[in-house]
Amino acid sequence: MGCGIAYYLAKKGRKPLVVEATDIASGASGKAGGFLALDWCDTSPLKDLARASFALHAGLSAELDTDIGYRKVNTTAATNQKRTLSAMAKTQHGSSLPAWLDGRVAPGSSMGTVDTTAQVHPYLLTSAFMKRAIEQGAQFRKGTVQSCTVTDGRITGVVVDGDIIPADIVIIAMGPWTGLASQWFSIPEITSLKAHSIVLQPANPVTADAIFLAYESKDGTLDPEIYPRPDGTVYLCGVSATVNTPASSRDVVPTDGACETLVEIASSVSKCLAEAPVKIKQACLLPISPDDVPLIGAIPDVQGAFICSGHSCWGILNAPASALALAELVVDGAAKLVDLSPFNPARFNVANEKRGRRRSGH
Repeated sequence: MGCGIAYYLAKKGRKPLVVEATDIASGASGKAGGFLALDWCDTSPLKDLARASFALHAGLSAELDTDIGYRKVNTTAATNQKRTLSAMAKTQHGSSLPAWLDGRVAPGSSMGTVDTTAQVHPYLLTSAFMKRAIEQGAQFRKGTVQSCTVTDGRITGVVVDGDIIPADIVIIAMGPWTGLASQWFSIPEITSLKAHSIVLQPANPVTADAIFLAYESKDGTLDPEIYPRPDGTVYLCGVSATVNTPASSRDVVPTDGACETLVEIASSVSKCLAEAPVKIKQACLLPISPDDVPLIGAIPDVQGAFICSGHSCWGILNAPASALALAELVVDGAAKLVDLSPFNPARFNVANEKRGRRRSGH
């Protein structure tokens, strides 16, 4: 979000400063799956945002003039549940799954075609946003934001590692670490969902088919997702849990056994994945808002303060439209791309809640 916002602000002639405590794309912005869907958010407030963002993604490789791992994919549901496998054996029903998915797995329904689903490499996308932003005048500084300075109800600066940097606009795009900013502004706390993933390197590239799997294990049913990538690797995720947010993205490490479970799943559904070396075992945190709808817009009570956070598992999908719409709001005074009212941070009325707790002594 932060790198995307910097890019679109720079395109509008502004020269933003991005402050990052660790490294660009060191969290979910570099470790997520990068699956994109046109219409999967149609029954939620995200509908227009997701559709606008899906369209933006299609042109970003050319716009950013670099490979960001974008391509269109077919998307299929599959299962390893015993009753489904048994029924398949009895009817000799032909498989609609890609040939490389040749283990104990049966096809479900089609979930998307090349017209409605696609993928991008999150690390390449985020890095490209920042690189192009810098080329257009943005700046990058490694450091920890400790607070913001406010005078007469408006932003006047940001405290970074003890230094006050003058500013009249501050945009909070801190993902799971947005909770730190709730100490400075009237915004709700964002919780963290820890997601695990592995990256495999098959001997030969597999087809561009995203697989959403209902996987029956000894511990219950899991929902792993398999995304072959244009670089020949295969990304697999699907073991997650709500956790406390650590101090830094460097402190986010896989829980014992989680990545090993993903390796077992890959091995059971595909011979080529069973034989593939594991290049990466990793974990990242997804930012979850109290109502599962992101916060995009002006922060109440402080002029010049904005936020873009809480996108959960749809952060990569919705990053371009969220970033562009917020840049429009900041520079032009209103978002033109999409209506941001469903994402207004003021919907939580956090300031009144905090005042109420102070009055009641809590």
